[in-house]
Amino acid sequence: MNYRVPAQEVCNDCHDGHPDSVLGFEAVSLGLAGADPNGLTLQKLVDQGLLTHPPARTQLAIGDDGTGKAADVLGWLHVNCGVSCHNDGVNSEAAKTGLRMKLDPALLDGRASNNFQTFRQLINTAAVTSQWNGQKRVVPGKPDSSLLYKLITTRVRTEGNKQMPPLATRVVDNPNTAKVRDWIVAIGR
Repeated sequence: MNYRVPAQEVCNDCHDGHPDSVLGFEAVSLGLAGADPNGLTLQKLVDQGLLTHPPARTQLAIGDDGTGKAADVLGWLHVNCGVSCHNDGVNSEAAKTGLRMKLDPALLDGRASNNFQTFRQLINTAAVTSQWNGQKRVVPGKPDSSLLYKLITTRVRTEGNKQMPPLATRVVDNPNTAKVRDWIVAIGR
């Protein structure tokens, strides 16, 4: 089995990090170009009058950072890291890390992403948690020296959480971690 449903007592580790506790249903995922046009999209929700506060823009775009690779990576980090843990939620498991990877839909108008909070907090920034204190989150040009890359490509669930995400997965997402690796290399050029 490659994925598992965590025990009920750890559900809140992820779900409490989101304001309404619902994961997988949010503006960025539904508004980016990759949203399934035959499925649910942000535009369809607005068209059907299903949102209490419809956004001004329903077509979202993550701008580039000069590498030509940032949009896919920042979108993947948003969905896999920022929605449930690495965000400003008072109950989010990763609040103490100071790393925020949740993207603000209001900024996703195609503007350059190298000024996004996620980008600034990753590049050449040291981790502040006791476990990884001082290790650089992303070292431009050096994925194997980058804590982010180490954690997303490791699957060793121990008390020290040697993998990210820490729950529900036993398999590395090779296609997307390869994109993260390529992005880190490109930042160093």
